[in-house]
Amino acid sequence: MAIHDEELEALLHPAAPDDLPELERLGIFTGTVIDWEPEFAEFAAKLRGLAGAPEPYVDDEGAEWQVVAHVVDDAARRAAWVEWRWKEGRVVDTHYRLKARDDRSLVVRWEVATYNPYFGCRVKHLGWVGDAVVMVYEDKHDTYAAAAGRGLPIRRSLISPDWALDGATLAWRDADGRTHRIALPLGLDPL
Repeated sequence: MAIHDEELEALLHPAAPDDLPELERLGIFTGTVIDWEPEFAEFAAKLRGLAGAPEPYVDDEGAEWQVVAHVVDDAARRAAWVEWRWKEGRVVDTHYRLKARDDRSLVVRWEVATYNPYFGCRVKHLGWVGDAVVMVYEDKHDTYAAAAGRGLPIRRSLISPDWALDGATLAWRDADGRTHRIALPLGLDPL
């Protein structure tokens, strides 16, 4: 039995169910890995609105969500953002996720590696270098640079709080005063 083009398309790119909540369909504030491939303009408008929201979004389970950093490149039809999820219960369940999408699909979904997410993740830079999204962030004790993109697994390196970014070059000064320079994104250590 041959699969027709329409059947193959439906298997490869399933339509979102009609009752799917908007944020899940758009891939924002969800832990799911399913990508419903929303229209970029609709997605970008919602992301911008959530990033500027004065209060966290509260989901059906009582978890609070916020966009703590974002960048939208309308010309290249791509965006990256860091979501923060916080839910108090017997223990505090908190996560930071870096996500990025282009006009075709979700290209990055990474739980940000931190000392302990309870102590926070402060994004100092989020942007694009070529086809990779680059993030510089601090946790309780350290500063890191991370990068990922379509076909580029997550890469991350420990840097210092004394850093600078110039195009695709990241430089930082270590505790001994030595300056280090790497080319992004491939100069970072693979995870």
